[in-house]
Amino acid sequence: MVIGTARSRAVAVNETGNITFQIIETNVPVDFQPYSLTAELISGPTTNASVVGPVTFSGIAVA
Repeated sequence: MVIGTARSRAVAVNETGNITFQIIETNVPVDFQPYSLTAELISGPTTNASVVGPVTFSGIAVA
C-alpha cells in the first residue's frame, strides 16, 4: 500500500541530489509497521534510479 509519494526533478548523468520529504500516516493500528522506500525513474538521461544512503526514517505515535 502506498502511503505517500515524493517527486524530484531529473539530474544529469552521474549527478546526485538530496531529497527531503515528510509523510503523515493516520489511523495506524497498534502493531509493528514495516516501511520501504522505492526509487523509480519516470524519464531522464539514464535508465536506472538508485537510493544511496544514509536514509533516515523517523516516526512518532500519538494516542
